Amino acid sequence: MNRFGILLGKIIFKVRIYGEENIPDEPVILAANHQSYLDPALLTVLHPFRIRFLAKSELFKNPLIYPFLAIYSSIPLRRGKISLESFKEAFQSLEEGISVGIFPEGTRTRRR
Repeated sequence: MNRFGILLGKIIFKVRIYGEENIPDEPVILAANHQSYLDPALLTVLHPFRIRFLAKSELFKNPLIYPFLAIYSSIPLRRGKISLESFKEAFQSLEEGISVGIFPEGTRTRRR
């Protein structure tokens, strides 16, 4: 893990990391809670590998959000449908040494 990122995350955002010792030294699928718009940025700073995030396809049409999706090379995911192309692209990323991030809840949650 990026030590500076962890320190910054703990001081400024009160980030808590559980099970860090279980993260292998290779690209992984990161499944995280989604409580803030900053979650992708924080995960990017805290994780030792480059990450591509799966994001709902509707976000790619939003001109304010699209630039951030482009920065992370996000993968559009059609919700409510089988998105085979999205998963092919995600697995290709893993084969290329890039981790894949997903927020399984599908939206931000208010639970703390």
